[in-house]
Amino acid sequence: MTRFKPTLVGLTTVLCAVGIAQGLMITTDHLRTLDFPPHAKFHAALSGLYMVSHSVFLLLLVWGPLMRGGRGAIHSLTFALLALPAFPLVAMAIVPSGIPPSPYPTMAATAFASAVWGSFLAWKDGGSQG
Repeated sequence: MTRFKPTLVGLTTVLCAVGIAQGLMITTDHLRTLDFPPHAKFHAALSGLYMVSHSVFLLLLVWGPLMRGGRGAIHSLTFALLALPAFPLVAMAIVPSGIPPSPYPTMAATAFASAVWGSFLAWKDGGSQG
């Protein structure tokens, strides 16, 4: 993976920075909201911490095994990169009445489209090498 590695690393790093910021925002904002019952706060903390940990995992993967050309790194990155924005989109489809306010759905859809494009470029350029 030579030609598109910088693009994939850059795209993943930006998506992870957004994921970490969004996860921290979800966790802190929802925990401070007095109207939220304890169970809702639990789920907000769970989802926010999930986003942060998933983003950190992706950063470790892209700056570690992927940069070194580790076997299977592109496969792991593709799954993780697509899953990060896909899970919120699936949750929005399952519970449409619980969709967060705008611009969150647009951000999730844009992140998913970017992840699909970055994964396509990586697989096209060198998926068989990793």
